[in-house]
Amino acid sequence: FFFQAEDGIRDFCLSRGLGDVYKRQVSENYTSKIFQQIIPILLQNLLKKADSDENLSIQATSHMCLSSVVEAVGDAVVESLLQFVQNYIQSQDASEKKAAILCLSALVEGPSDERISPILVAALQPLVNLMNDSSLKVRETSASCLAKIADNRPQVFLNTQVIMNIIPILHQALALQLPVSLQICWLFNNLSEASAEISEEHTLSLIHISEPTRQAEISYAVFCLKKK
Repeated sequence: FFFQAEDGIRDFCLSRGLGDVYKRQVSENYTSKIFQQIIPILLQNLLKKADSDENLSIQATSHMCLSSVVEAVGDAVVESLLQFVQNYIQSQDASEKKAAILCLSALVEGPSDERISPILVAALQPLVNLMNDSSLKVRETSASCLAKIADNRPQVFLNTQVIMNIIPILHQALALQLPVSLQICWLFNNLSEASAEISEEHTLSLIHISEPTRQAEISYAVFCLKKK
């Protein structure tokens, strides 16, 4: 019946958007009923060691699916995923640590601000500290998670004490490998755009500096918090 209705709607070009809405609603309703069965499988896939292209693909796809489940279910899934993050974020195994960060990243979109913002505020400093991890994949995943938070929940950064504590470490991260530094630049860009909209008290200013951090000089964009 669903596919017949969907096909029928799509026969009319002007109703194409209605078909998309109908399909999304059915998908979200279905996901909300079975998410307790789906999530353990996805979390186990996040723990796969990225030692082959197949495992890396499974891990990436599971992260995307987990993000979609969180968007559909919202607050109901936060507790179980947060427990997974807490179990593995301090692991000595880089793959387990990366899995915890991916899980946290999946929580960024979907839950209410009231539920997820305090969690993300508390997670900022540990994520930034992971910029100094010995594993490149951990550093890159942490930077990506921070950039995603800045894109979707920038308000969690816009606290004077929080951002003053993490800016020096993020500044140093700009000199890390390209996958990491690109994510940090994206983070700063998101914060710069969001600060004017979110906060009347603070704004982010852009300063260009050049540092010989690699074989050639590279110009970096560094943001500093200042009061108006």
